[in-house]
Amino acid sequence: MNKENAKIPLWKGVIASAVLVTFYFTVLTLVNSFSYAASQFFSYWYLMIPLVLGFGFQVALYSYITSFPKHANAGGKVAATGSVSGISMVACCLHLIAPLIPLIGFSGAMVFLSEYSTGFLVIGLFSNLLGIFIMLGVTRQQGVHAKNSLLKNISASDVRLGKIFTVAIAVMIIPFTFVTAETHGMTGTATSDYAFETLTDNTGGLTVTVTPQMIDNGEAVFSVALDTHQGDLGFHVEDVAVLIDDRGNEYTASSWKGSPPGGHHRNGELFFTGISQDATKLTLVVKDLYGMPERVFEWDL
Repeated sequence: MNKENAKIPLWKGVIASAVLVTFYFTVLTLVNSFSYAASQFFSYWYLMIPLVLGFGFQVALYSYITSFPKHANAGGKVAATGSVSGISMVACCLHLIAPLIPLIGFSGAMVFLSEYSTGFLVIGLFSNLLGIFIMLGVTRQQGVHAKNSLLKNISASDVRLGKIFTVAIAVMIIPFTFVTAETHGMTGTATSDYAFETLTDNTGGLTVTVTPQMIDNGEAVFSVALDTHQGDLGFHVEDVAVLIDDRGNEYTASSWKGSPPGGHHRNGELFFTGISQDATKLTLVVKDLYGMPERVFEWDL
């Protein structure tokens, strides 16, 4: 290697970023569908892309450092931040694995990761940024930063200030993301003081599981899971569901937050507004799916 103008092996960083993205899409595709993985990635691209690029740059820096003799002591730092990056990226989908694990404690952990997935992505971003400063510090300590014009410029000042600044900002921002995730998290999970029964219909080759998450103040939120191995779930959930109260009022869904049309497994939340305060029973009707004119789910309030 020409040590007067040593090259940073950016191609290794590109490969590392590709591996991280592949890991993310593999996990989500296995537990749901590729379309769901894509929708989650592009919905939160502003967090995902910097996370992926940051990790790739760390790997490129690590490869640059280890290309010089006796400077191969930074691998543990890259591995650690890479693990944080991978966990952060799939945190938004880990709750889907929970029903497959017969361990209540682990299931609870999956739900926690899902509800606070935005916070974990932010942790991943700060972990990457801190890792980059650590790598730059190593290049400076070992004197190899001067052998590359780019590193010579960005490592000209003491990178310890960068590490301190990153930690200080992280301490302020990360708790805020976890607090706001309680009502504005990626999953949009609503809460209720009353635990409603989960109801399931598994006729016609399609399993539909519904759990009311919140019914209060004229609003209702239902957690809906759809599973099949006999076709494609290529429809909009909000178009096939209607809510009826015991006073004869009928309500169409205001929105759906969850998996997009397609695949064999879909999860999300169905929202209704304007519900009568006098209602004492609600009936969710899912129409015209897999040869079934209606699937009826009822709850007393």
